[in-house]
Amino acid sequence: MKDEYTPKDYFSLENLIKWEESNFIEMIYLHFQDKVVVGKIHFLKKEFNLINSINIPENSEVKWSPQGKYLIVNTGEVRN
Repeated sequence: MKDEYTPKDYFSLENLIKWEESNFIEMIYLHFQDKVVVGKIHFLKKEFNLINSINIPENSEVKWSPQGKYLIVNTGEVRN
């Protein structure tokens, strides 16, 4: 047995929140005919938090960026 007491390492609140976000929270993207809704869904709490809602013009195309960090709205109108 050791002569010295060493306290047990506990997770900090910040680490627990990061763990919860990385394991139970997902980004969700809902594409309707005239708008796009982006939010977060928590699987255990069954909660949906709206982040943004974008109204899009007709005949537009909406996609995630290649890195998956932002949405791209392509209206087909390219001007030089």
